[in-house]
Amino acid sequence: MTDGEARSIRGWIDAQHPPVPPVFRPHLEVASEVSADGEASVAGEVSVAALLDAAASAMRSCAERSPRDRAAAFSLLAADAHVTYACLRVLQEGGGARELRHVALQIGKMEVKWRQNGGELGEDGSRKWR
Repeated sequence: MTDGEARSIRGWIDAQHPPVPPVFRPHLEVASEVSADGEASVAGEVSVAALLDAAASAMRSCAERSPRDRAAAFSLLAADAHVTYACLRVLQEGGGARELRHVALQIGKMEVKWRQNGGELGEDGSRKWR
């Protein structure tokens, strides 16, 4: 792995142990490729913010699907994985409870943003983003 790969989300995740199961890897790729604001982030340097952007992207993908769609479950799992990796990154950077609380607050802000942007429940119970 090159130094540049280790600094990308993809490279950083690949360097963690235990490794991501190969069957789940594509779901992390999709979420990591586009940040919450639509910018490509997989090539950017890994950071807590970039990992949370990937989580938001995966959550948005989940919300846009029917709860009966199996892909929605994988998107939700990808969001959870990126939040977990964000927490790991905080700890690897020497952060503690205060920084982890900040991550939790950022996750809460994702829900608030969803509601402010007109998020609503679809007829099938799925959350819709506008």
